[in-house]
Amino acid sequence: MTGQRSHIPARFPWEKSYIATVLEADNARLPERIKEAEETLSVRSLNLKDNAENEAELQAIEDALRTLAVLKRERLGASRIKYVAASCQPQSFDLYVKRMDQFLMRS
Repeated sequence: MTGQRSHIPARFPWEKSYIATVLEADNARLPERIKEAEETLSVRSLNLKDNAENEAELQAIEDALRTLAVLKRERLGASRIKYVAASCQPQSFDLYVKRMDQFLMRS
């Protein structure tokens, strides 16, 4: 089994693309992947809302959306912070840190 990926069975139709998004290594591609996944999950959630039989999938969608929010904050937020920090002049760095703290508190 060396060199092969383990197969994770999808319980729901959106899971394969969601897992691919979570595992995306390229931060340049990640924003678009997250946006597509969020849209897919939102549409699916709306389609399932009025049926009690779909409770497990609705919970899975909520969990997936929370995970995508964390992914956005942790991976994309970190990328933006590193980029802005690299472009700051030393004298403005304290102001930058203060503004980034305010920005992150709002996110």
